[in-house]
Amino acid sequence: MTDSRIPVHIRVSDIKNGRIHTYKPEDDVGVENALIDSCAIPLAFRTHVSNSPYADGGITSNLVDNSIFRDPTGNVIAFSFPRGAPYQFSDVPTYLMSLASTAIDASVEEARSRIEAQGGFVCELPNEYRTFDFRDALEKGLGDEHFAATKRVIRAKIEEALAYFERADRKLNLETDLLRVQRFTGEMFERIMKLFPFGVSHCSISCIAQSLETSAGADGLKRDRQIKDLRIEAKGASLIAFRVGIGREELYELGKDIRWEVRDNAGSKLSATHGVIESEQNGARVWHSCFVLDAPLPAERAPVRVRLMTSHVGIMKELLNGGSEWMRTVCSQDDDVQVQDFVFAYPERSGTFVMTDLLDNYHRATQKPDNLEGMRKAWCAGEKMNESDLEQYVNGLLSLSDYAYIGWRCRDMQPKSYAGALIERAS
Repeated sequence: MTDSRIPVHIRVSDIKNGRIHTYKPEDDVGVENALIDSCAIPLAFRTHVSNSPYADGGITSNLVDNSIFRDPTGNVIAFSFPRGAPYQFSDVPTYLMSLASTAIDASVEEARSRIEAQGGFVCELPNEYRTFDFRDALEKGLGDEHFAATKRVIRAKIEEALAYFERADRKLNLETDLLRVQRFTGEMFERIMKLFPFGVSHCSISCIAQSLETSAGADGLKRDRQIKDLRIEAKGASLIAFRVGIGREELYELGKDIRWEVRDNAGSKLSATHGVIESEQNGARVWHSCFVLDAPLPAERAPVRVRLMTSHVGIMKELLNGGSEWMRTVCSQDDDVQVQDFVFAYPERSGTFVMTDLLDNYHRATQKPDNLEGMRKAWCAGEKMNESDLEQYVNGLLSLSDYAYIGWRCRDMQPKSYAGALIERAS
């Protein structure tokens, strides 16, 4: 088994110790010997006089190794046969055969249920022979015609399984599959977003510059905040998961200091699980704030509004010291981001500020943004937001009634494109 190109695990029943035994890829055993042990049906192929303690794996478990269910990136395809008619027994040998057959059949049914509940696919192949129908199986079952017909069915079943895994309307079992989704691995999120498409129709970043206050609290200057508001559309029949790019690398970005809420189009709050995935994009580390709704949301209740709030550690310190600051985003996923708003709210008594296009004024940035070449290749220009454009942000943050708002709006953003605004004190 150590020579196999594909890691092979073979399950057998350890009769001597009364438990499952698994031959693993690193075991120095021939595949043929492991298969003989796995197929050693009690009473027929192996009895108590055998030197081997191993018998048919189906007595204890027909499942693949449990570790496969802990791998959120894997799709399980299993092969089985329809259950035959129960055996009739009239003496001790036929009774023992019925007993062994019942144990194996029950194990098969349990395995099927577990695999299907975990989102796997069971390919049922035609079979007219029961467990102990050895004579017919050896004489008819190994014939060329029967073998060719079985090959055709196997191919069709595998194609059916692959199509099942790609279906956009595939429903998850919320008690099983969804728990695996909520582990927030990058691979699983790629899979779940294919199954339940979503789209961002509008997104915004509002930076609340409390650190520009002249008064200090017990722990120094008040911390400024960043709020991201997004509307998430359901492109399919339902919405179950989505992710939000976090942007600039800050201390909070591994999920320790993030507050959030999700509401449907009627304003009702939705329960969801949240986590942060770190991944790589164009050679750089990026973070996504990932959400899985507790229950699939019908498309008619979308778009949902997502508000993500993070605390910065004096990110606007350059403005406080007379320099400039900037806000930037990159559309890091293949979904339509139609509009990107950058909004800056600041205490009126701390001065007056203006926002301009970041790329056009790159040279005036106190701290230069990275990836200037990438920005130039895929830049989305913007324009100054007027009072009516800013109204939704003012109304959404009524507690900041003595704050002033300025904003920069970029339209028709494309996937992988950049947008941003430079913030400076007015002369």
